[in-house]
Amino acid sequence: AAAGRLMFGQEPTEVACRVLARGGDDGVELAFSTLQTFSSGRSLVGHFGFDTAYRNRLEILTPEVAVEVDRAFTTPPDAANAIRVTGRDGSLTVDVPPADAFREYLNSVLGCIATGDWVALTADLWADARTIQRLRDAAEE
Repeated sequence: AAAGRLMFGQEPTEVACRVLARGGDDGVELAFSTLQTFSSGRSLVGHFGFDTAYRNRLEILTPEVAVEVDRAFTTPPDAANAIRVTGRDGSLTVDVPPADAFREYLNSVLGCIATGDWVALTADLWADARTIQRLRDAAEE
């Protein structure tokens, strides 16, 4: 839910989601695809699957550039990743060094706590909660 907000600085204007598989007694989503659109012709396409060949892929599309990343949310802390960027003048791969995304996020939250900057943190959490609810609602249609 946060990926589009982080990339575009806003919540999506439209959300589509299809759950492909659920599991367990609570019906947790095991595989789904989403298309989220944003202002100015920008979009995010995500495919996630735990009950198929593992898939965790994001595509960010704008009128000027396309960005692709595999294992966007689950890159192991000791593994590098690559972001593929394609524009009108060609493409390039941006190598991302190993990092622990969960540690980085926790450090960010602790930094907000230490400085008393609750406004930004809570605004982001509420925005992501609204997007998650919109994804769930779209999956039920």
